[in-house]
Amino acid sequence: MIDRTTRWPEAIPTDDTSAESVAKIIYENWITRFGPPKTITTDQGRNFESNLFLKLLQTMGIQKTRTTTCHPQLNGIVERWNRTLKTALKTRLSQHTKWIDELPIVLFGLRATPRADTSLSAAQLT
Repeated sequence: MIDRTTRWPEAIPTDDTSAESVAKIIYENWITRFGPPKTITTDQGRNFESNLFLKLLQTMGIQKTRTTTCHPQLNGIVERWNRTLKTALKTRLSQHTKWIDELPIVLFGLRATPRADTSLSAAQLT
């Protein structure tokens, strides 16, 4: 997850991508910390189209938009963020063994890195 304005990222490890799990993760790790966003952009995964997920968005007053089929690049911010996160984790893993243990420090570093367009980091903008 990433805030489009500040570029504040969240990465929550899970092996359960069911609608229930995704709704819970977004609620507990984003909405309760930052408040409900105005809009959420998702791909067309079933978990994002479920009645449960849509009810969460409706209850919180969140508008949902989605990328088109087979074109995840339309959500370019998230796609670039995923590549950056994977690269940073791979760099850390050359010295350490478990990516999940390295995730907090990698997120810390990426959140503290100034953006080229604003010279401010996500941490400074949040």
